[in-house]
Amino acid sequence: MEKMNKGEGTLGQLVNNDSLYHNLNSTARDLDSFISDFKQNPRKYLKVSLISFGK
Repeated sequence: MEKMNKGEGTLGQLVNNDSLYHNLNSTARDLDSFISDFKQNPRKYLKVSLISFGK
């Protein structure tokens, strides 16, 4: 607990460093948005050609 209170280690940084917390939340929101868009528009991200399967 002492190391965490001093901001040492990953958990200590997460607890004591606001910017790390906000960046992690932002990344989680961006990933959630990407997954939602991917589910709605898979062709936007995956380009499959049936011709390449025939060769």
